[in-house]
Amino acid sequence: MAEVSLQIGEHINGSLQYGDTIYYCPTSEVSGDNVQLDQSEIREFGTLINFVGESIRVYVPGNVNSPEFGDYIFFSKPSEANTSSVKGYYAEVEMKNNSTDHATLFSFGIGTEVSSK
Repeated sequence: MAEVSLQIGEHINGSLQYGDTIYYCPTSEVSGDNVQLDQSEIREFGTLINFVGESIRVYVPGNVNSPEFGDYIFFSKPSEANTSSVKGYYAEVEMKNNSTDHATLFSFGIGTEVSSK
């Protein structure tokens, strides 16, 4: 178990945040700047600790090989993070139609979940 620092060398995606899972995959050049990835070669690298500038620090569990120069590095969000549903006991919705023409609301839906008990 170790912390590893990787120099990305490009602008880091703005949605990257602590706790994201970092993956890597070797690339093969097809032509010019175009590269090809083999899905069977995708490897989980570790969990993001932090990032500064063009460098990321990753917590790497166990014996995991590090990405090599030129490998494609990407990330995924934990399923518990960044949910898009409303949480709480109260929600208010106001809908307005600013059109002067007749309009019919075909459907309105809402997803709810219990946030505490």
